[in-house]
Amino acid sequence: VKSLWPTMGVPLALACAAGLTRLWRLDLRVPFNYWGDSIFELVLAKSIVDGGWIWFVERLGAPFGLVIAAFPQNLFFSSLVMRVIAMFTHEPGLVLNLFWIFSVALTSVVCNLALRPLGLGKRSTLVLSTLYAILPHTFYRNIAHISLTYMFVPVICAQALLVLSRARQPAASKSEQQHLPRGLLVFSCLAIGVDYIYTAFFSCFFLAAAGI
Repeated sequence: VKSLWPTMGVPLALACAAGLTRLWRLDLRVPFNYWGDSIFELVLAKSIVDGGWIWFVERLGAPFGLVIAAFPQNLFFSSLVMRVIAMFTHEPGLVLNLFWIFSVALTSVVCNLALRPLGLGKRSTLVLSTLYAILPHTFYRNIAHISLTYMFVPVICAQALLVLSRARQPAASKSEQQHLPRGLLVFSCLAIGVDYIYTAFFSCFFLAAAGI
């Protein structure tokens, strides 16, 4: 039960997201919206569904296809998740919508895990991680700017805070110091590093600032 505690916020976050977007009234095969970069994100989702990838779209940009490798989004991790979703559906809109819903759930879990070494209680962690997962930014950006999902940002912020706390208490023994799970930290850094450059840049900035 203790190991499952971080996932307790998933149904809560999803219930809040469903209530705020009224998911039961929507056809999930239809994209949630068409503003911002939604059309471009649908192009990537369509390429993934067709068995292609995000760096080249052979069905767009006649006569040789569209090369997107130089476009600075490079949503490798996000697209990898969408590739898994596309194994069960061939609807690009559904792939994009489900990825957004998945990002809400994963954000809640990751935030819960990131807050635990900061000394917060389980209930406080549950509430804060749920609230973080359903910030207004989540609904305002939605699928229109799917690159701005922030699933692993809490890990970087927590690590920066832990580095700062050690600087304030240098005499504390290693056994007394709190640490993020190493696997979570490494995986989060890798996922951020191969995804949107915006998140990677500011992650490096905050870690560097904390280290200095």
